[in-house]
Amino acid sequence: MRIQVLILPLAILAAACATPERSSPTVTRSNAGDTIVITSHDTVPVVRAASVRIVWQSPDLEAPGSMALVGGRLVAGDRTRFHVIDTATAAVTNVGRNGQGPGEFGSVSAVATWHADSIAVYDDRLQRLSIFTPDLAFARSMLMTPHAPFVNPRRPRDVLRPTGSGVFVNRRENVHTDRPTRSALEWVDPAADTTTVLRSWPDMQYQEVERGILAPTEIYGPHLVLAVSPTHLLIAHGQGVDYCITVEPLAGEDTGVRRFCRDRPPIPVGPRVRHPDFSAIQNEDARRSHTGAVSRVAVAEHLPAYDALRFDDRGRLWVRTLGAAMADVHPWLLARFPEMGPAVRRWDVFDPGGELGRTVELPAAFEPLIILANRAYGFYTLASGEVVIGSVTTSAAW
Repeated sequence: MRIQVLILPLAILAAACATPERSSPTVTRSNAGDTIVITSHDTVPVVRAASVRIVWQSPDLEAPGSMALVGGRLVAGDRTRFHVIDTATAAVTNVGRNGQGPGEFGSVSAVATWHADSIAVYDDRLQRLSIFTPDLAFARSMLMTPHAPFVNPRRPRDVLRPTGSGVFVNRRENVHTDRPTRSALEWVDPAADTTTVLRSWPDMQYQEVERGILAPTEIYGPHLVLAVSPTHLLIAHGQGVDYCITVEPLAGEDTGVRRFCRDRPPIPVGPRVRHPDFSAIQNEDARRSHTGAVSRVAVAEHLPAYDALRFDDRGRLWVRTLGAAMADVHPWLLARFPEMGPAVRRWDVFDPGGELGRTVELPAAFEPLIILANRAYGFYTLASGEVVIGSVTTSAAW
C-alpha cells in the first residue's frame, strides 16, 4: 500500500519549568534537577530588518534545500548539484550533475564545511558524503548508510555538522501511527560507515485519515524543533508548545544543560483554524483530501510558542515565534498560500547565557539559514514563487 503523508503542522511539547525565584527585574533563574532554567519576563527592543537583498537569482537554482558558509563563500545545495557564490564578487560556480558517478548526485540534502575550506555534500538518495577541495575539485566520497530505526532524513535537512572525523546528522524513523514517530541526532563516521545515536526524541504523532493518507493527530500539537550550532557544539531542542528550549553541549564544552524560557501568555487558536475554508485550493483531489482529513484531526487550544530555532555564529539562539497574526489561518492553507499569513515573522534572540536580548523582525518569505553578527543569508521566496538566495542586515549585534 502506498503511504502518503498529507502535511506536517508546526509545533511542539516542551518541558515544564520549575517555579523560579526572581533574581533581577527582568530575568529569573532556578534549578530543575541538574538543569539551569533562565526565564526572561519583560519586553525587549524590536528591530525590523531592512528589505531582502537578492544575492543570486537564476533558473539554475531549482529547489534549494540547504546552505553553508565555507571559506567566505556561500554554498547552496540544490537537487543534483550545489552552487558556490562568492559573496565579494557575486561570481557563481555550479558543481555536479545527476548521476551516480564521482561528483554526481541523486538528491543533495545537505552541505557543510569540511576541515577548513573544503565542502561536504550529503546525498540522501545515494547515501554518501562527497568531499570537494577549496578549488571545487572532487576529492572522494564515503558511504553514510542510515541504520535502523532512524533511516530517513528529517527537516531541517541542513543539519550536517562535521567535527573531527565525523559529522552530526538529523534523522527520523519510519512513520508510526500507534505512537509518536521518533527523531534522532546521530554522529556518523563516514570513513568506517558507522553511526552512533547521541540523542532521540518523540516527534510528530500521525494517524491514517484515509486509506494510504496520513495526517497529524493534532494541528499545532507537539513535535521536535531542533538546532545544531555551526561553531559551538551545542544543540537546542524543544517541542514548541510551551516557551522553553533546552540547550546542551554535544561534546567538548562544560556549560551544562540550560533551559531558555520566556514568560509570554499563549495565543488562542482562532475559529478559521478550527473550521477552515479550503475553497482556495483549486485541485479538486487535494481540496477533498484536506476537507475530509480536517474533521479527524484535533486542534490545540493555543498556538505553539515557536516553530523554528537557529544558532548564529556567536552562539546566540534565534527563536521564531508565532504571533496573533497567525491565530486565524490554518497551517495547511498557509503552506500553500503564504500570502495568507503575516508579512513579517518575529525572532527572539537569546544571548549564550540564556537571557532574551531583543526581537528581530524578518520578512516571512525569507528563511535565514546562516546568521552572522549583523547579517543573515538564506532562501527568499518571491511573490512569483521563485526561490532566490538573499541576505538581510539584521542590526542585531549587541
